[in-house]
Amino acid sequence: MTPADTPSAQPGPARRVLLFPLAVLTVVLRALFGSILGISIATLFCTAGLVVFGGVPTDLAITVVALGMNAMLLSLLFLGSVASGAQS
Repeated sequence: MTPADTPSAQPGPARRVLLFPLAVLTVVLRALFGSILGISIATLFCTAGLVVFGGVPTDLAITVVALGMNAMLLSLLFLGSVASGAQS
């Protein structure tokens, strides 16, 4: 019998219930920060690519990338609402 098999080593149901909201919050925060970091890096690379390789002025590159990101997020929102409407 290993130490992990002993009843005292395993958390009880009450402890699992108390730890569940913490686990959910941890997953949500990791996803949120990962998403923000991913979008920020994509924005930086797109803007730098337009400025360096495209010769586009910086203010125009920032505007174009912002409009592109907004269009992407709007399309994802629209596709999500269409998909959830099709399931119900």
